[in-house]
Amino acid sequence: MVRPRLPKLPKSIEEAAEWYMRYVSPLSLVAALFIDTFFLLRRVDTLLTSLVLFFYLALAASIIVLISLIQTGRLRQWWLLAVTPILPVVSQFAFGGLFIAFLSLYSRSAAYSWSWIFVVALIVLLVANERFVRFYMHFAFQVSIFFTVLFSFLIFYIPLVFRAVSPEMFVASGVASLMAVAAFLRVQAYRAQGGGDISRYRAGGRRVSRVV
Repeated sequence: MVRPRLPKLPKSIEEAAEWYMRYVSPLSLVAALFIDTFFLLRRVDTLLTSLVLFFYLALAASIIVLISLIQTGRLRQWWLLAVTPILPVVSQFAFGGLFIAFLSLYSRSAAYSWSWIFVVALIVLLVANERFVRFYMHFAFQVSIFFTVLFSFLIFYIPLVFRAVSPEMFVASGVASLMAVAAFLRVQAYRAQGGGDISRYRAGGRRVSRVV
């Protein structure tokens, strides 16, 4: 009788990231969709829903900033470099949580006749998010996805704040998203001034290669 082969437990941060993406991420995707749909995000206008979405947005933005500072050499602490391989996984977790939340909310939306378009788009993005986790080390990809989730969030959050649903609110959501991302990029450019893009540097007494 052949005994089934169990997955090997990770022995390093790199292996832990690979182990998570291969074994944990698919299960967490299904679990998160179930929990969000039936427990956490049952209504769009609750405080809990806003807190969950703001948490994911803040986490995603923080990881983008952290990866950028590490890649440009602004942060050189050895312990940060040691955990760099896990950062794309955290970024995937944040964006995946947002996509799942939006999928849950938009799929039950009766306010927009075109909500099915966003449902299809979110499903595509959710699948892509699980497949292309390594792209989260690229700044342009991170910002593109961040704009997408921010726009998806503001589409229903701004009408909720102003208690009005109209084409003007949709346009306002797009403008607000562009302004927020533009401000974010400006802050990032300011932080990166003088940092340079280096490929190798010493940290904690050992030579470390930049992750791209």
